[in-house]
Amino acid sequence: PYYAAAVVRVDTRPGPTLGNMTRFVSFPGPVSGTLAHKFAGGAIDAAGFLWLVPVNAAAVVRVDTRPGPTLGNMTAFDGFPAPVSASDQLKFYFGAIDAS
Repeated sequence: PYYAAAVVRVDTRPGPTLGNMTRFVSFPGPVSGTLAHKFAGGAIDAAGFLWLVPVNAAAVVRVDTRPGPTLGNMTAFDGFPAPVSASDQLKFYFGAIDAS
């Protein structure tokens, strides 16, 4: 979500639910749903978590995309190391997950 107030999951599996969309819970603090330019994109790790890369957001956000009762739960990680600051704008433009 660059401008969107929520994360939306789109079902991409073939079948009758293809294209169905689900809105996940609101962003965890300190991320505001009304903030513009929140995230540049994301990457999914091997465990099934989507990591959102912050542009102006005050935290990296992990979204649980695994099937089950925790689907859509979000956790904010806001302890940026210096010289990156949570209040900085245009922090990151892309993200990647390493294999180690």
